[in-house]
Amino acid sequence: MKLLIISDAPILLLSNKKEAYAPYVREMDLWMQHASDISFVCPTRYQRKLLTQPFQKQIFKITSLRRLEFHNIISALISLITIPYQTIVLWNAMRMADHIHVRCPGNLALLASIVQITLPRKRKTVKYAGNFNPSASQPFSYKWQKRILSNTSLTKNIDVLVYGEWPNQTENIKSFFTATYSEIDKKDFKKVFRDPLQFIFVGTLSPNKNPQLLVELVKLLNNKGIVSQAHFYGDGILMDKLKNELSFLSLS
Repeated sequence: MKLLIISDAPILLLSNKKEAYAPYVREMDLWMQHASDISFVCPTRYQRKLLTQPFQKQIFKITSLRRLEFHNIISALISLITIPYQTIVLWNAMRMADHIHVRCPGNLALLASIVQITLPRKRKTVKYAGNFNPSASQPFSYKWQKRILSNTSLTKNIDVLVYGEWPNQTENIKSFFTATYSEIDKKDFKKVFRDPLQFIFVGTLSPNKNPQLLVELVKLLNNKGIVSQAHFYGDGILMDKLKNELSFLSLS
């Protein structure tokens, strides 16, 4: 089977090995066990630090595309200019694949979600790793992806894996949970809380992950006399802003 994986997550060549964000690699290692021919369409550069590990299977093709970014005028103009080329690359890669797997949300994933409409007979899956709550406040690009993928008139022959169960979803939306325990693993325990209460955030420090909510929670608890601290483990564009705010509030 020819498996095509389309993702905004970069694959980097480090120490002569193909590596990517560690949790992503662990999941893709499982998918790649079931395919004889594997291709990725993704960026191959990343400017910030990234927790990486090598793929178990190193023999696969990578088609490198530039990250589509719209944070400033220059990057937006460059991204708009490259969209026609990226559309052609995506369509050709999809046309050659037996199974298309798209990792959402993301700008490249949005473009892929649009392109896949032209290939209704291709077997497809999507892992939507963001918040799929229809009423959630999110960037327009995320909302467009959810609407396109949920529209069974536009999107054919696809299963969309999402976190949680949400009302009024179409039949192609499949709920799943990545952190589960068997009945045997479940045990009752009594937690003893001591001051200060410790809260941690583990993940990308970006607006779509809402790390700011933890700051607001800890600030609220402290205002109510419940001594609390916030700790963040990760990196992202909100790193400096969170450091300054936490330092100013003396939370952590």
